[in-house]
Amino acid sequence: MKLVLDTNVVVAAVRSRTGASAEVVRRVLRGDLSAAASTALLLEYEAVVTRPEHLQAAGFTRDQAMVVLDALTAAMAEAPIWWRLRPMSPDPGDDLVIEGAFNAGADVVVTANERDLADPCSLLGIRTLTPHVILSELRRGP
Repeated sequence: MKLVLDTNVVVAAVRSRTGASAEVVRRVLRGDLSAAASTALLLEYEAVVTRPEHLQAAGFTRDQAMVVLDALTAAMAEAPIWWRLRPMSPDPGDDLVIEGAFNAGADVVVTANERDLADPCSLLGIRTLTPHVILSELRRGP
């Protein structure tokens, strides 16, 4: 199973190291879960994670946040954009996730925002799951 992480999952993981989002990110970092991201999506992660309010909530400096993002980038496969799919969502940030997932051949987008991503992703044959749900599925096994 190949994943693409929505920006909100990466932000939640940085802000709280004990939540489901953090566990999903830890599994990607360990190589237990296969994930991919486009360059545009990685830049979106950086732009959002390094906002002052997220850094303050995480207790991180910008440099510390960048260490986490660099490790996450190294753990993920590159998703070159061969097909542009915009607009599929009213939110350009969501389009980055959808486009990255499609081009990566992802099976699942992990998101806290299923409301906006579920329909466009399902049109492309991509499931959307919250961090809690994907962890539950992984516990149950195949």
